[in-house]
Amino acid sequence: MRMTRSNYFQKLNRFDIYIMLLIFSQILGAYGGFFQITRVFSLILFSFLFHSLSIKTFRTFRFYIYFHIVFIIYSIFFLVFGKYVETKTLLAIVYGIINITICLNLIILSSKCNDFFKSVCLGIFLFLIVAIPLSFWEIQTNVHFITVIVDGTQVGGTDILRVYTSLFFGNYNNYNMVLMMMTPFLFSYMLLYKKWFPLIYLAAILYIFSVNGTRSGVIMFLIQLLLFLILSKKIKFIFFLIPILFFYIPTIDLDSLIIFKRFEVLGVEDKERSDLIGISIQAFLDSYFLGTGPNSFSNYVAEKFPSYIGANHNLLSEILSQYGLFIFSYFVYVLIRTFRKFYANIRYNPVIVFSLIGFPFIIVVNSSYLLGVNIWIFLTVLLIINTEKLKHISK
Repeated sequence: MRMTRSNYFQKLNRFDIYIMLLIFSQILGAYGGFFQITRVFSLILFSFLFHSLSIKTFRTFRFYIYFHIVFIIYSIFFLVFGKYVETKTLLAIVYGIINITICLNLIILSSKCNDFFKSVCLGIFLFLIVAIPLSFWEIQTNVHFITVIVDGTQVGGTDILRVYTSLFFGNYNNYNMVLMMMTPFLFSYMLLYKKWFPLIYLAAILYIFSVNGTRSGVIMFLIQLLLFLILSKKIKFIFFLIPILFFYIPTIDLDSLIIFKRFEVLGVEDKERSDLIGISIQAFLDSYFLGTGPNSFSNYVAEKFPSYIGANHNLLSEILSQYGLFIFSYFVYVLIRTFRKFYANIRYNPVIVFSLIGFPFIIVVNSSYLLGVNIWIFLTVLLIINTEKLKHISK
């Protein structure tokens, strides 16, 4: 699947450009609040694209479209009958409607673009070209573009002030999550196109993970790197890498990288987040398997467990505790469809395998997921790619 520089861009049409811009628009993170650029751009784009949704495309992804519709209907149910009915319940409904337009945009664009995977990757490259220099500046100056409540500005269990980069996301965990969603595409791009410049992005991402102290991000990265070396038949490089690291690591000021302090203090476990999973299950049981309602976990925690923070810190427990058994089961079905037959013809597009490795880490790194745009972009892109991959295999 080699491409020369002369024809590298010429096969892209305007729909490919829209995909690139939609992926790139995540660069502004939480900036704008309700009017985040990704939401605004998606609504404008959908006003031009909605009539292009063909019956064939709808049938292919109807189970996923129905999930979002049911998700919104369930939220409306809680708005009327829920215990914790507040303005943020209505906000969850509005965000749910916007999120379905984002998913539909990607589905429609995938049917009209020339190269969906490459367009997504180019959007990621644009994102990183802007994000990485800004992140390095943020780390060096300790001046942040947006400051919101994060999981503390100190290293867990110590009084060491944390140096971090969160770009426009405000919360460094949210930024870590988005970068973790991008690494599968960078590794896959190198395997498919035999171009090695994404290594620069990957090295920078690993450094950002280390500075931000995301243990899940570093562990995920190393596992994906090992898989990449195996698939690219470069596994022998490990034997050269180990002695280099053996002599190089002692020269690094490890105290400047928060990740080492976090591993030293906390290890690989996080008791508070483990407790939050138990609290999420308790909320699920107390609600008679119906869930406490959208965006209501903080209310439940404040009422029942006031000493804990009111965030699930886990995508699956967030769905289970707030939306109950039915929506949770439907979501698990969506995941099965997204990652099914991931092993089939891995050379056609290995991004599904890399993403499957990363998914267990991605869903525990951030405070909350459902109201944001990033998780839905990630899952929709993977679902589209895997659907096309399976069609390719069946031919």
